[in-house]
Amino acid sequence: MSHRATTLSPPLMISLCAAVWTVLGSSSAEAIEITDVRWGFDGTAQSETFVPFHVLVRNDSDVPFDGTISLVKRNSLGNRIGATWIKNTILAPRQQNWIRFAVFLEDGDVVRKNTRSLWSWQVSWSGPQPGSYRIETGPRQGRPARVLLLPRGDVAAGSFGIPVLTDELFPPTVTITDTLGTVFLDHVPRWQDAQRRAFRNWLYRGGHVHILHDSTGRYPRFPSSLGMLNQPGNPTQPPEIPFEIGQGHVGHHPRGRFDIDASFVSTLTAGIAPPKKNTASTGENNDGHFGGLSSSSGNAFFSRFKQMTTPDHNWLVIFLLAILYWLLLFPGGLVLGMKRIDFRIVLGSILATIAIFSLGFSWIGARAYDEATVINSLATARHLGGDRWDVQQWSALFVVDGDTYTLTHVAPDPDENPTTSSSSASQLFAVPGSSDPVAGSISNGRLRVDIPPYTLRPFLHRVESRGPQWSPEVIDWQIRAPLPPKITILLAPSPNALPLHAAWVQFGDQVLTLKLNTSVTGRPMLVAGDQPPESANLLARNRASSFEPGVPRTFWGQPAQRPASTLYKEMLKPLLSHTLRWINPVEPVQPVADGRARLFLVSDLPETFQLKQPQRSGHAGRALFVQDIIIPASAGVSDSPSISRPNCHPERQPIAKRAGVAHEGLAP
Repeated sequence: MSHRATTLSPPLMISLCAAVWTVLGSSSAEAIEITDVRWGFDGTAQSETFVPFHVLVRNDSDVPFDGTISLVKRNSLGNRIGATWIKNTILAPRQQNWIRFAVFLEDGDVVRKNTRSLWSWQVSWSGPQPGSYRIETGPRQGRPARVLLLPRGDVAAGSFGIPVLTDELFPPTVTITDTLGTVFLDHVPRWQDAQRRAFRNWLYRGGHVHILHDSTGRYPRFPSSLGMLNQPGNPTQPPEIPFEIGQGHVGHHPRGRFDIDASFVSTLTAGIAPPKKNTASTGENNDGHFGGLSSSSGNAFFSRFKQMTTPDHNWLVIFLLAILYWLLLFPGGLVLGMKRIDFRIVLGSILATIAIFSLGFSWIGARAYDEATVINSLATARHLGGDRWDVQQWSALFVVDGDTYTLTHVAPDPDENPTTSSSSASQLFAVPGSSDPVAGSISNGRLRVDIPPYTLRPFLHRVESRGPQWSPEVIDWQIRAPLPPKITILLAPSPNALPLHAAWVQFGDQVLTLKLNTSVTGRPMLVAGDQPPESANLLARNRASSFEPGVPRTFWGQPAQRPASTLYKEMLKPLLSHTLRWINPVEPVQPVADGRARLFLVSDLPETFQLKQPQRSGHAGRALFVQDIIIPASAGVSDSPSISRPNCHPERQPIAKRAGVAHEGLAP
């Protein structure tokens, strides 16, 4: 019995191998798939803000995915810029989930009319089959987002006259809600505790909420955690006048989600100005400078931090020693040789000169003889009620010892799991202003970065934190043009409050400098200063004529060495300007409502705002606290703005007080 060997022809073998490779290759390539990306809350954003960037990731393989999803920014040549955002992700087979990155957008990141983004973005993933996805669309310049909140299953139920945001995409922290302006709501969202807390903080900080009828024709009944949204009395009664919660507003409208259109939305948000025009296309340039600080970005604060960590070398002595060293070598060495002195003496003299001056230069020009690892910071803190603040800081870490540093506001805890820690949810980090890759990554509320010795690492960070209470009370308020204003604001600072360095108050669209006076009651008291009020719009637009000239230079061309207190003082007015733009991201700056004023107080950086790591660093800085206050009708008179009670419905006054609207303030 014979056996015939079965062989396959070469064309058949090639076809079979190609089919197997195609099947295996396609399954690998499609293991992780990016099905959707969303910038901000409605696709729009403003520059110099943290915005949420959502990526819908699907695991198409039959095995779980346990790896990292990363986001990087690239330039036109495809090179990475700045630090990498990293998210640890677990996906079951065939599961899809939204991945959220908190991205700080710079001027070149936002797409304006007739322009393109300067950079591109790329999402990458690790695992057995790593891959990447290039993002073709960037965030568009726009006004604060106006969205309709809906459950995930209701999004496809119809078309609406407003962009839709699903409940699950609402962020778990207020620190990422800067670009959200107005929310329409017709149901009780199924949120986690962190999302409900973020919504309350966003509303208190100045958000606008419009409650609509649900499917039964009634207003939804919210639980106690969102009880400030409930309409008082009979839920079917006609809508009342919008009431205030902190600096935010809540209104009720007897219509459903299908009854709202663009005209209705525009009517409700008519008081919100459109975004400022892009002056680059018209040739106009309104940018100015505050004492050498650029008006386009808060990154210019970093240049002043660098001056605080520059060693105070005696350059006159260094240059004189260099001249003497040169003269001793030449013509000094030549003169000795021409006198027919023993060559060993000549060589010994030259070597001794080199050794002595090397030791002298190393001693006079040495680093670290007066330096230490330190973090310098400028912070703006917006009030969230009580002793809670939404804090954004520009910081720079100067290190003497090179190492890989982990920067975070969370105290080190060996038992803490950083991937699930709720304390890191509100912590946002960014490394703005960098055109080169940064040897570091941003993950789980931490910035991990490699810093060489004697190097300054600038970075931006954001956190929701506890801090001092400033409990201001308006005692006297008399503003009658052309008479000088008379203002008296009494403070009741908490024990952890630090002394004040500066103070301003905004009423309407005017900003007035205040000065501290403790001679009357012994308690810190703010009174009107000698300077006339300034326009909030001009302050926000960084007019150069109101500020100091550029950075002074020494004879040798180096920045003049000045005390850190002087440098911080020069940065306070630019910090106020940047804060006005942060509160009002559109132009013109919106005036403060009648019967209210906005207080700006500057103190040393509180300990609760400081980074907990690295532990071996010192901290220095200033914090600008922003808090709205009520002007009682009995406090005085005013021509502009008019003194009146806040626009609160009488039945809502107790609720407004419980939310922290009245009599919460500041301390020195």
